Amino acid sequence: MARTPTACTAIYLGSWFFAIASTLLTAFLLPSLLHQLPFLADTASLYVPCWYVYDASNTHFDNTAYTYATDYAIAVFMGYGAVTTSRCSRSKLRDRTVGLLTCMCVSVTMGGFCHQFFVGGYEALNEVTFRLLWSVCVGTVTMAGAYIGSIGSQVRRNEPRRHELPAIMPAIMLPHTPPLSTERVRLDIPSPLPPSPSHMCG
Repeated sequence: MARTPTACTAIYLGSWFFAIASTLLTAFLLPSLLHQLPFLADTASLYVPCWYVYDASNTHFDNTAYTYATDYAIAVFMGYGAVTTSRCSRSKLRDRTVGLLTCMCVSVTMGGFCHQFFVGGYEALNEVTFRLLWSVCVGTVTMAGAYIGSIGSQVRRNEPRRHELPAIMPAIMLPHTPPLSTERVRLDIPSPLPPSPSHMCG
């Protein structure tokens, strides 16, 4: 049974609500809830809010060549994928794939730069320059997640019954913001392999 336009709109808006509510829950409520669970009593050090103000006791920023060299290698790979995919025939799927790969390229480039050059201990991380570069790093990888959902939506729309399938997620989401900043857990940037250009050109 085909969904009505009203139902599709409701699902679309519901996906937005779920994404925003999940973000707020994770940022502001999840750490305190974890601390109250008796079998997770040691989680007090798991989420340590910092609001972009770092200290010596909780800050562990990896400045080894293994980290920033890997970032730069991924940046080259993502950039190559973006350029190669952009040469395919114009389509929404191509454009969103280029957007995904570009976001990943910018993110790991900024991350590599930060890991390589901000080596002065926690004091260097408290500089405005680091805050701006790290916001770009995390913000673009957040937008990449939205592109992944948008690509999934477009793939489903290309199916024969696409009129029954609502969008999974909109193409653009707000970037990561300082209120979600924590010294721990500091998660690494995901680095999915770019899809084969031959698969994207169809």
